[in-house]
Amino acid sequence: MKLSVIVPVYNVEEYLEKCLNSILSQSFTDYELILVNDGSTDASKKICLNFANLDSRIVYLEKENGGLSSARNMGLTYAKGEYISFIDSDDWIEPEMFLGMISDLTLNDADIVICGHYVRSMEGLIIEKENKFFETKIYNGLKAAELVVMDNEIQSFAWNKIYKKKLFNGIKFPVGRLYEDIAVAHEILFNARKVILSEKFYYNYLRREGSICLDPNKANKRIKDLYWVFKERYLFVKKKKELNEIFHNYEKIFFLRALNFLHFLIKNENTNSDEYRTEMDFLKTMDILKNPIINWKVKFEYLLFSNFRNLYILLIKLFYYLKK
Repeated sequence: MKLSVIVPVYNVEEYLEKCLNSILSQSFTDYELILVNDGSTDASKKICLNFANLDSRIVYLEKENGGLSSARNMGLTYAKGEYISFIDSDDWIEPEMFLGMISDLTLNDADIVICGHYVRSMEGLIIEKENKFFETKIYNGLKAAELVVMDNEIQSFAWNKIYKKKLFNGIKFPVGRLYEDIAVAHEILFNARKVILSEKFYYNYLRREGSICLDPNKANKRIKDLYWVFKERYLFVKKKKELNEIFHNYEKIFFLRALNFLHFLIKNENTNSDEYRTEMDFLKTMDILKNPIINWKVKFEYLLFSNFRNLYILLIKLFYYLKK
């Protein structure tokens, strides 16, 4: 088995058939399609089973609702292919995606290949073309990890890539958190020997109402979870000596994100929480004053919350009060 295609499914009855048809109509055929029904309450299960009865390449799995990460992790457990692809169940792919990307991997003896993608409206119109490179490029894993950490050329999405399965040994998507792609992308790329960046556009990402990334009810969770993935990425970069070249740059990115997180906690009256105190203490351990690319205003804010915590809280509250 050359390729395992993992599709988490949760309440996507309107979009699922288009997604599955785009996969089953691929010109490349040496793959299994693993459908992980993550506790759907609509007709998604029926659609999955109907397709599974028609094509022997489909493996149907079912579990209690646990989120995208748990569904992907389950799919990885059952995957038999040499390579792994993740497709979101409301998206669709171009007919030559698997053939083109698998060919790139095998011809170049690479571990990961990344393609461009179209952002589509509900009507199927192209809203954006997302590809930060205009010709095929080849990088080693270290360079690829630097690029994804700095969000330069390579983005963290799981679904615009095909990976050698062995890269996921010891790596799982974090269950119960948003931004699961950001949480693992840098480590997977770092462990790769060779990464191909294809200039081809093979993936269609549907921007739709009701998706988690646009749900206003999850705004607070998005802020918290995004902070945590940035923090974990910061600790990874700090730990890996091979990434020293980008450390100061990413330290600045993380610290600015951390300040936004502190503002969020203060604004929402969470300054007495263990979470607030823990992150305050963590940020105080950062050697911000020695970072040559962080400006004096940010360093002043660092000194303020490090040495005059109560005054800092008061000033942030006053700032948001005056913004009303």
